[in-house]
Amino acid sequence: GAGAVIVAGDFNATADMAAFRRLLDEGFGDAGMDAGAGLARTYPGSGPWPPVIGIDHILTKNSSPAAAHIVRVPGADHRGLLATVRVPVDMTAS
Repeated sequence: GAGAVIVAGDFNATADMAAFRRLLDEGFGDAGMDAGAGLARTYPGSGPWPPVIGIDHILTKNSSPAAAHIVRVPGADHRGLLATVRVPVDMTAS
């Protein structure tokens, strides 16, 4: 079968942008949403107010996000994302 794929980073795209929606339409899932953590607002990550938009993402395909959360990254202008992802093991592979 198809192997697990995990893509993570600063996409500079929110979930309503066409290019990002195409990834979701192609079978990628948002780790935060799929793990039940909701929308991950990550920018801006510094300053006196909490982040207001989610432009950083962890996307998964052929795997199961189990947990996701946002973390502060000292000196960064974005918050970081961490996810625990269950990846199926092919016991027949050699």
